[in-house]
Amino acid sequence: MNNQVSLKWALPYAIVGFARDAIYMFVLSFYYLYLTTVLDLSSIYIIPIFLIIKLVDVIKEPFIGMLIDLCADVFKYNKFRMTVLVGGILNAAVLLQMFDMPYMHQSVQVIYAIFMYLMWALTFSLIDIPSWSLTSIFGSDHRTREIICAIGRASAVAGFVLIMLLAYFFIYQDQGVPDHIYSSLNENLFRSVSWYVAGITFISAILFYVFFDMEEPKRKVVRAKEAASTFFGNDQLMIIFFLTLLQQTCLCVFVGYQNFFAIAIHHVPSDDEIFFYIQIPWLVVSLLTYCAFHHLVKYTSRRQIFIFSTLLILLSFLILYAMHTTARLTMGSLSFLICLLALGFCLSQASTTVMTADCIDYGEFKFGCRSECMNFSVQIVSAKFGSLAAMIFATQGSAYASLFTSSGLDKNLLFNSVNICMVVVCVCTIGMMVIYAHYYKLHGSFFENILNAINHFGKNRNTTKSNLNSVRYALDENSVIYNLKAQSLDEIIHVLTDRLSMVRAINSKHDFLKAIKEKMEQNPAGIAHGIAIPHARGSFVNRSAVAVASLSRPINCGALDNKPCDLFFLIAVPDDGKSHISILANLSLILSEPGFADKLRRAGSSEEITKRLILCEKKLFK
Repeated sequence: MNNQVSLKWALPYAIVGFARDAIYMFVLSFYYLYLTTVLDLSSIYIIPIFLIIKLVDVIKEPFIGMLIDLCADVFKYNKFRMTVLVGGILNAAVLLQMFDMPYMHQSVQVIYAIFMYLMWALTFSLIDIPSWSLTSIFGSDHRTREIICAIGRASAVAGFVLIMLLAYFFIYQDQGVPDHIYSSLNENLFRSVSWYVAGITFISAILFYVFFDMEEPKRKVVRAKEAASTFFGNDQLMIIFFLTLLQQTCLCVFVGYQNFFAIAIHHVPSDDEIFFYIQIPWLVVSLLTYCAFHHLVKYTSRRQIFIFSTLLILLSFLILYAMHTTARLTMGSLSFLICLLALGFCLSQASTTVMTADCIDYGEFKFGCRSECMNFSVQIVSAKFGSLAAMIFATQGSAYASLFTSSGLDKNLLFNSVNICMVVVCVCTIGMMVIYAHYYKLHGSFFENILNAINHFGKNRNTTKSNLNSVRYALDENSVIYNLKAQSLDEIIHVLTDRLSMVRAINSKHDFLKAIKEKMEQNPAGIAHGIAIPHARGSFVNRSAVAVASLSRPINCGALDNKPCDLFFLIAVPDDGKSHISILANLSLILSEPGFADKLRRAGSSEEITKRLILCEKKLFK
């Protein structure tokens, strides 16, 4: 395990994630069932009201996240430990009351049920938001982040497994999985399971508070206006919102109808077969995928993993739909396709969780302030919006209620809805790939430089935001060359070094060239996308400076994508331990702006290149 992801901190993190999703799945799956079967409340009143409440529940999340961040800054306490502790205790107490409703008039019971659900949703946010936000504080190292995100997702699956087991052994006790689920339910069974789940929530909150003693990243006090600017001005965070919204809509719609594919098989399987051929493979593959996520990314890339996962979801569902419509679907083929879909969805969810954590670092780099809980609420908001959309497309409420039974699904009623499900999955997956490919930019070598800068300045908080914005101060038009005609990499570096010497940025060309050569022996000058950024630091540098050249003919510089480079940025910085990270990170952010590198290539003069670089940096750090 990575040295930053020690068992001391990873275990409490996993425990609270396990409890969080256990209580969430219990309420999501069985509260509606409890109200309609045990209390005999009418679905006509319950469903519309709860849809409205669900919408309010979604909207409140960013405000709760901002409140958690602001209160922690004002009152100087560890927001993760304290908020999870308070939320866990209150949520456990509310849960017990939800499934132990006093006898009263039906109209009063409806009001009481609504009130208890609102209280549960509010207290659950105090667990949900900070526990997911923890992902971003384990360090900005990308390997560490991939491991911790996989742990968070795997513990969530384990929480879901717990609810399945409790439902199997308590709600359906001594009957196996019943053919008629609704007739076997009673108030005492729900109450018993709620005590178990509430106990797990309470104990996990206590354990987390006692054992999770990791210090929060130091930050300046964030005001409400700054937090809002960081949230809404973070373009990549908004991209993640739409990606996760499509992802969760796709997931929830499929989960709502996976049992229907089973009962549409010519030989209708029993409830036990549905349980063991659908639910168990899904859960096993999910856990294995999250355990392997870090290794898969290590030997490929985050970008490849996300695109692969989205294509896998789309292709697996197309095959499933084709086999279903041609009546060729068997229990074995269904189970295999369920495993492929589980693999795709889990890789996709782990990827978007990592991306969300990256967006927090990106926001800190861009705006100079950090707001973990408010920013991470985007993942929760998009997931809840996705489930709302799924309720509309696939009657998700009844689908969750019939998790263990085939008898709750009507073939005739749901046949046309499978076509809707097909359209939703196709539109969502294609939309995800288009948005990711065209708008998401926090990956590759560019973003690694930003993460390095955040990690460095996290240890040197005396550095102000203005010190980060250093490219325009290091740039001199006399060191910018348009349409340079060069035959080799050495020639380019020598020409740009002469320009740095001419503007008195370096005091020894010999020492600077030697340092550049040593640096390039460790890492190639080429980065990717036709861009090269050779750099060196030392006492031979008088001040931070950047020399720029656009080439008339691209030169091979050993870039990871094997593309020849036609944009060169030669960086010289003094050996002060921070300037090189600042300039590298800032330049990476500028060059990762969609289409900006091509604008530099199309520039018609050195002056135009200089102006475009300065204007882009000012725009990013206004």
